[in-house]
Amino acid sequence: MPISFLSQRKIIHLSGDDTVNFLQGLISNDARKLLKNEVIYTALLSPQGKFLYDFFLIPWRKNIFLDVAENRAADLLSRLKMYRLRSKVEIEFTDDLCVAAIWGNNSVSPIETSEYKLYQDPRLTALGFRIIGKEKSIKESFKNFALKDEYERSRIDLCVPDTTDMIVEKSLLLEFGFEELQGVDFSKGCYVGQEVTARSKFRGQVRKSIYKIIGEETDQLPAIGTPIISGAKTIGELRTSIKNIGIAIINSDDYEATKNAGETFLCNGKIVQIISPNWR
Repeated sequence: MPISFLSQRKIIHLSGDDTVNFLQGLISNDARKLLKNEVIYTALLSPQGKFLYDFFLIPWRKNIFLDVAENRAADLLSRLKMYRLRSKVEIEFTDDLCVAAIWGNNSVSPIETSEYKLYQDPRLTALGFRIIGKEKSIKESFKNFALKDEYERSRIDLCVPDTTDMIVEKSLLLEFGFEELQGVDFSKGCYVGQEVTARSKFRGQVRKSIYKIIGEETDQLPAIGTPIISGAKTIGELRTSIKNIGIAIINSDDYEATKNAGETFLCNGKIVQIISPNWR
């Protein structure tokens, strides 16, 4: 049961009487679940329906804590404050809390104390659990600490995207499995960018999807953005990877046509396998 501190995450603290209503008009998931003490995974989009930020919202200690990628945190904080207007919501960074992930075993159970909260990752059961809390308390309560890259390899092997996999102001949520990974609610009502997301689903306009890429065991997959090629045609591009496994965004029709024709897929001139995630 390894546990890794996710140093690339940052915590934003939200408090105030209007917090849930404020979030409800902004995010892709149903913020009312927070009132039932449910942790949610969600996104905030541009008015044009393109990806800006993905994050977790965690109800704990009678407040809401937001777990977001550190390199997007300052920008998200500014945008939330811009949207706040006259809502009774306080939004600020908190530096005394950290994020960790525990995976590879289902023998743990959710725990909530004044020092930390251990909860099931809402995206996919196989991802295990996440923890928000004070670093000292987490170190005192858990053992078998592992490097962050070990968790990242597990995530990529499950083909679950992270912030880096998506392209700001270009990616669409449904291309990256947000419906299957519990990150969007189609019955909650309006939010920023909602129309594009709903139209993509109900009109069948999702042309791309994420897939797992596997190279030869001794290979190191190339950098983010490297094209995936079949014949003379580029059908997608590589996103995050560790060693010989990665995540790619690929045109689904092109993938099916190539697969059915028995042709090979190349990434940086080397043959790779393309596998649809088993959660889709």
